[in-house]
Amino acid sequence: MKKALTSIALIAISLNSIAQKTVPEVPNAGFESWTLSTTTGQQEPDKYVTTEQLYTIQTQGIKPLSDFVQRSTTKHSGTYALQLNTLNDAAAGMELPGIIILTNNPQGIFVDDLSGVPYTGTKKPRGLKGFYKANIEEGMDGPDTVSIIVLATKYNKTTNNRDFVGYGEFNTTTTQATWKEFSFSIDYDPSFTDLPDSLTMVAQSGDFEGQATDKTTFSLDDLVLLDSV
Repeated sequence: MKKALTSIALIAISLNSIAQKTVPEVPNAGFESWTLSTTTGQQEPDKYVTTEQLYTIQTQGIKPLSDFVQRSTTKHSGTYALQLNTLNDAAAGMELPGIIILTNNPQGIFVDDLSGVPYTGTKKPRGLKGFYKANIEEGMDGPDTVSIIVLATKYNKTTNNRDFVGYGEFNTTTTQATWKEFSFSIDYDPSFTDLPDSLTMVAQSGDFEGQATDKTTFSLDDLVLLDSV
């Protein structure tokens, strides 16, 4: 009898946890799913656009020679993790950071449309957490910066444009040799009381405001959107 009651209690707790979850999961949050891209000829993480894809699109078919976005077996959990590499690419003739963009539009970065993926939650997400490692190289302007950001957007029917309604970011200029948890809040426009209709996530292994530095790396795994409070 006690065993049956315990089982019922555990099921009730589990169902209650599911019912209370108000934000969706991050697509391919553990970077376990990868597909060989016909565009770049390299393994690319499902649901994300990468440096390799963006460069090939921008150059109308010229493929970079470096592996900026790498499927790594040095993971926090599961089988794989993501590793972003800043590398001096011979085809590009310059250093390029590893980049991933969570978006439904592979050419979004060039047409100024970072609309992301549809947001299906019932409340606004309050932030993002996950695990990271980083190897930060020193450049001419100082240590490189690696970062991950979340953008919340809402389509404006009056202007026919997409409004940015929320923003959050984690960045660091310090090497982190072992997996460490990070988290950050998404700050919303105080006048915005609705739900976002899309979320975009961008991670990069180099500083665009300064200069990306060769051999800087940024690894990510086990990303989770935080429930609204």
